Amino acid sequence: MLMTDSTIDGQRSLNLIRQGGKMRDQGVTSLYRSYAAHFRKFYLYQGLNTADADDIVQETFVNIVRHCDTFKDNSPLEAWLWRIARNCMNDHFRRTKARPVLNFDDAGWEDLERKPEAYGAEPDAMHTFDPPPGNETLEDCVGRGFTQFAKNFSERAHVLSLVMEGFDTEHIAATIQRTPGATREFISQSRKRIEEFLLPCRDYLFAA
Repeated sequence: MLMTDSTIDGQRSLNLIRQGGKMRDQGVTSLYRSYAAHFRKFYLYQGLNTADADDIVQETFVNIVRHCDTFKDNSPLEAWLWRIARNCMNDHFRRTKARPVLNFDDAGWEDLERKPEAYGAEPDAMHTFDPPPGNETLEDCVGRGFTQFAKNFSERAHVLSLVMEGFDTEHIAATIQRTPGATREFISQSRKRIEEFLLPCRDYLFAA
C-alpha cells in the first residue's frame, strides 16, 4: 500500500493516542486538525444542521479514541476513519429516524441513484432554479448552483468539494468507500451532473 504523508501522520497520531495521557491529547489534536472539517462538511451535505453535525464530529473522535487499538497498521487509515464517521452519522439517523440509513457499499450508492427522493434529494424531474438576485456576481451564481446541486446530490457534492480541494483519487476512494476505478467514474458522472445546475451562470461569462 502506498503510504502518503497524511497516512503516515495519521498513523503517528493514532500511536500517540494509544500511549494515553498528554500523548493521547496531542494525537487527538493532530487528527482533529486533519479531519474534523471534512467530517463536518460531509455531515452538512447529508442534510444535518450545524449543531447536529458538530455533535457527530465530537462523537466520531470519541469513537476513534475508543477503538484506536482495533486499527491494524497495514490497513488503509482513511477508510478506517471514514467508516467510523459514517457509522456515527448512521447511528444518529437511527436514533432520530430522520431519514433511511444508507448502506454505503456499491449497492447502496446505486440505490441512492435510483431513489434519490428516499434520501432527501429531489428526483431529476423536480429540478428548479431560484431566480438570481439583481446584484448577483458570477461567483455568487456558481455558489448558489453548487448549493442547489448539493441539496439534490449530497454525495456527489461532497466528492466534488474534495476534488476542488486538491485531494487525489486514493484519498477520495477511501472517503466514499469505493475502489479507485469506481471513484474516478463517480467523479466523472458528478461533473456532468453539476453542469445542469451551473447553466444559469453562462450569461455572466458573456456579459459585457
